[in-house]
Amino acid sequence: MTEQEIREKADQALAMSEKFQERCHSAEDILVEFVYLPWWKFGERKRLRKEFEAHYKRFVTVSFNQYLKK
Repeated sequence: MTEQEIREKADQALAMSEKFQERCHSAEDILVEFVYLPWWKFGERKRLRKEFEAHYKRFVTVSFNQYLKK
């Protein structure tokens, strides 16, 4: 690999890690809202739980190795 290719790969990895961190923060925001929601708001708690599960499955479970092996 040339120095230019290495820099490009490093930039791509940095961009991916920043996006991953943003996604983790948004998942954390959902969980904080869920934790501080009063127990008697069952419908809202159910909605937040489903939203977090969908978010986690879609965004947080990422394998960086699939991008770095190329």
